[in-house]
Amino acid sequence: MKKIKIRRLWLSSAALLLAAGHWFYWYHPHPRSATPNLDDLPARLLLTEDFPTAVWVPFPHQNLGALSRLGTSPQDLAAALAGLAEVEAPSLPRFGPFSAPPARELLLAADPEGGRFLLAARVYPGLAVFARLAGRMAGNPWLGGGTIELRKSRVEIRWDATLWSARTVGESEPPLPARRDVPVPQHLRQILGRPSLSLARIGDQRGFLPDGWYRLSAQGRQRHLERLPSEASPGALQELSGKNLDDFFLQPLLSESVALVAVRDRGLDERQALALFDSEANAGNTGFALLSASPARQLPLAGLGLAVLLGDQGYSGIASGWSLLATSELNFRQGAFLVPPVREGLEGHLKRGEPLELALAGRPQAVLQVLRALTDRLGKLGAVAHSERVRLLALQDLLRPLTGYAEVRLAVASDRQKARLELNP
Repeated sequence: MKKIKIRRLWLSSAALLLAAGHWFYWYHPHPRSATPNLDDLPARLLLTEDFPTAVWVPFPHQNLGALSRLGTSPQDLAAALAGLAEVEAPSLPRFGPFSAPPARELLLAADPEGGRFLLAARVYPGLAVFARLAGRMAGNPWLGGGTIELRKSRVEIRWDATLWSARTVGESEPPLPARRDVPVPQHLRQILGRPSLSLARIGDQRGFLPDGWYRLSAQGRQRHLERLPSEASPGALQELSGKNLDDFFLQPLLSESVALVAVRDRGLDERQALALFDSEANAGNTGFALLSASPARQLPLAGLGLAVLLGDQGYSGIASGWSLLATSELNFRQGAFLVPPVREGLEGHLKRGEPLELALAGRPQAVLQVLRALTDRLGKLGAVAHSERVRLLALQDLLRPLTGYAEVRLAVASDRQKARLELNP
């Protein structure tokens, strides 16, 4: 009898461990890489050109759910992006306790100018049946299927077995392609066959990143976002490993007082740099400096220009042949110190045949502190600075998921064929 009880105890313990392991592997929020199923609709939609921009995410309930551990959520990020674009924030649907569909893969395709979007997810089989039934019983079209009005657009939600989709519908809306209607170029098939945290196709020509294909990958705790080769070539796959930005010329410029240095190079007379200075190391002198090879006329970040124009401690002048505009005399001196290494770094890339259009290095937590201080400063200016303050608040929301990393580095080549973003713990 005693042996039977011990056996039952062991079986019960084993069953609990298996259930816990199953939950952690399939449902617990954590970063999880995968390769797209190119024979299934979500991945195939990534290859169509019906929408200029598309993003593919594997196991979205885990990868997007992991944002909660960073103090944010997909809804918060969507609201922040809407705030920067000065449009109404969308209300993202939830799948019961999950912030995203419990699915093998999710695709979001969008046409911002046309006001169109498409969501498609391959939901886990068991949960697909349950979600559809629960949605119908609760009268929730997001789960049960149906048609709703969303921001003056008609959205159709459908189930096709385990495929859940939501899309804007109109007279000129193209039908969903069949699984094998979209050909996959061989070089893309090879490239997309590598595990990724996300894949994206950018084609709206409006962002600071070049148009093309991008992949977010994990190397230990590091995160790398890189532009993929646009065509087949003998070294296409090798290019994916790229050059790490360990010897990036901006990285040594970061210190306890320098939170961020961003550089834009569009020619010798069109070089600009922005530096943010951390308040703790500056004894309360939180601020920034704009460095320009030509007379500085405007600042690259919304909100900062107003702080200088209306503040009573703005400083401007010339240092090493560059124009400087800063929030204080100390910030001016710090900005002047950065001019020679920034100029030499850009010239070094140019001589090596690797000219840069955009370069950035920063400490996310320190940058967030600077933006908070600047936001408080704008708040004291009243209604005249309200819109600028809202933009800085939105920037803080977008930056918050990066504060778990010690440094962020970005490099975009001048021909816009190569781009790389690194998040380093």
